[in-house]
Amino acid sequence: MKKNNQRGFMLAETLIVSTFIISILLFIYIQLRNINANYKTSFAYNDITTIYRAGSVKAFLLKDNYEELKKYYQDNFSLDHNSPLVYMDLSNCPSSVVKEVNYCQVLLEKLNIKKVIFADESNEYILRFIDNDSNLGISMKNFIKSQKTDGEIGGYRLYVETNDGKFATIKMKLSGQDSIRSSILLYDNSKGYSTCETVQCALDELFLRVN
Repeated sequence: MKKNNQRGFMLAETLIVSTFIISILLFIYIQLRNINANYKTSFAYNDITTIYRAGSVKAFLLKDNYEELKKYYQDNFSLDHNSPLVYMDLSNCPSSVVKEVNYCQVLLEKLNIKKVIFADESNEYILRFIDNDSNLGISMKNFIKSQKTDGEIGGYRLYVETNDGKFATIKMKLSGQDSIRSSILLYDNSKGYSTCETVQCALDELFLRVN
């Protein structure tokens, strides 16, 4: 009888210790998984290369397309749940707001950009409808949700996704430097970045590289 009690006590003790060890290992696994996810996010969100690419798109839009873009967005903005329009998808360089469609398409291709979204500086409106939006992928949705904006009234913002799964956002603001000149940063795997003083120069360089 005494031996049975000892065996029962040892079994209970073993189960308690095993449960404790398993709980610790599970906790460590969850923490490491979160660290790994944050590590991957830090490389995928707003890295310097993707910010430069977004800046190139911004420079192109500010040069000749910004006023038409703002007007079209303001005229068509809608919070109607059946057909909301709380952002503009510029990924295909729509002719309704982009004057040089061919240049725009080559620019996005050479910069390896998959998606370009133009929206209010405040992401309040886009967040209302983003979950049910079939045009945006899950990764882009998660990126937009993760970004904090200053909510400037009348301001606008670009969200950019590249073909290799990188994301960046940049404020669409005509600063003093932008009003003097717009520069496009071109990325070339062999040469790195080069800067043209004008959008026309940069786009001409793009065409030379393509051809």
